[in-house]
Amino acid sequence: MISDDFDGDIGDSEFIKSIFEHKCELTQNINSSKDNYVLHIAPKGGRNNGNIAVAYSKGYIDIFKLSNEVIKNTDTLIVPENIIDIDFSKENKDLLFIAKMNGKIDVYDLRCNITVQQFSDTTSNTNNFRNLTCLALSPSSTLISAGTELYEGDAFILFWDSRKTTFLGGYWQSHKDDITQVKFHSNDPNKLASGSTDGLINIYDISHSNEDEALIDTFNTESSVESIMWCKEKNKDHICCATHTCEIQLWSTNTGNLTKSFSRKKLSLSIQRKSEAHCYVASVYRNFLDQVFILVGSNFEKDKCMRTLKVSGNELEPIYLLPKNEQIIRCSWNDAKVYPCNNIKVTSN
Repeated sequence: MISDDFDGDIGDSEFIKSIFEHKCELTQNINSSKDNYVLHIAPKGGRNNGNIAVAYSKGYIDIFKLSNEVIKNTDTLIVPENIIDIDFSKENKDLLFIAKMNGKIDVYDLRCNITVQQFSDTTSNTNNFRNLTCLALSPSSTLISAGTELYEGDAFILFWDSRKTTFLGGYWQSHKDDITQVKFHSNDPNKLASGSTDGLINIYDISHSNEDEALIDTFNTESSVESIMWCKEKNKDHICCATHTCEIQLWSTNTGNLTKSFSRKKLSLSIQRKSEAHCYVASVYRNFLDQVFILVGSNFEKDKCMRTLKVSGNELEPIYLLPKNEQIIRCSWNDAKVYPCNNIKVTSN
């Protein structure tokens, strides 16, 4: 029996290389001098003319330009409040939305280096605001949604119209604990999914202002939801969920059924590691073919690793072998437009 105090590869290095289809190379490494760690990454634009925003734990956001596959730091924003999420406008690569724990969302214009809009819950007492936990923009960035911590027995999903900075209202009856993520459907601006530490994933039709009418379906993960993502299986909409217990679940939004589930042990064995106790999910993403990938690592102090698996039928297929990393990966971005080789991965710790 393998002790939880130890972790390592199941085979030698040659065996590991033979299992994983592609070996990634580290092409650039940027160290932050701000003595803190990365919380969020937000990309916008292509590999030859894109922006990448990186938010840190101590109130900084670095702006990087991606040009000819080279990343260069061009600006640093100082944000006095705790940053809980960031995202670029879907329509404009120079507009960065910054959600802060104090209940406010700022829109920062990189071209003139100023905040051009601010959104807040106008029904909340200024000195007793609802702490935000996550941010989402609709496909056109016309609608903004944010989740909150549990507040006086309710967890809120809030909405704004970005064209007018108008607070539109919210839902607060469907979750009973902190909301961890809200995600708009990439093609249907009226479809919104939410996940919570109460273990529930909810699907809404937000064309309805009444929450009872808006709630389409609820999936019970029987765990705590860490992240969610819209994806497709056989051309049907699904929600892919990563739980705080390092389990991956895929739910059909058509049938409401759990179609696939991969345990922490399954993930650990699939990346060829001995101990599931050290296994963690760094992120889940999809490419332009709607294939689902899972970035999985080991946080074992003496032998950390980071590898990528692809959901293939009811199995997990080893794909990418990433270079050794000395720290735990907290977030990542993958260039979804390129597959399978020569794509860009940005990871942060």
